[in-house]
Amino acid sequence: MLDIIDVPLLRANPMYYQEENWLLDSSQRWKKVGQMDSDTLVKLVDPVDALWIDGESSGAGRNDRVAFSEAGLLGSSLYLIQVNSLRVTVLPPNRDEGLPVLRGHFRHNGTDYSLRITDPESERGAADLDPGDYEVGTRFLTVSLGGPFQGYSYKLIANIIRP
Repeated sequence: MLDIIDVPLLRANPMYYQEENWLLDSSQRWKKVGQMDSDTLVKLVDPVDALWIDGESSGAGRNDRVAFSEAGLLGSSLYLIQVNSLRVTVLPPNRDEGLPVLRGHFRHNGTDYSLRITDPESERGAADLDPGDYEVGTRFLTVSLGGPFQGYSYKLIANIIRP
């Protein structure tokens, strides 16, 4: 985590609201060129008031989805935010996946969120935890607006970074 990588790119490849997408040049190798420190990470936090459009919630979430028809009006699908208090709920594995289902609960600019966590490192780290709630404190979150699913684009915690 926080490695600085030189990634060869061919061209921008935006898809609908996912403007950040790029086509990678698979003929060249990636190179680690450095390591980011916490002071630099703080400077990269996105100054957003809301995580896209709020108000839509799934049965398990809170402010965790955007109608797909509205997602096309958005100019990005990734944010880096910092939260002062992250609580993670560990649920039993979903079907035969083997890893627990995780949901992150936090407040950002006065709005409460409960989003599915898809960070592989967090999922592996929770594999031996009992189901329940765990307070993990201040964290940086990469929040992503996923692809369409049943008429919605879901807000996901794609990565959790410990300061």
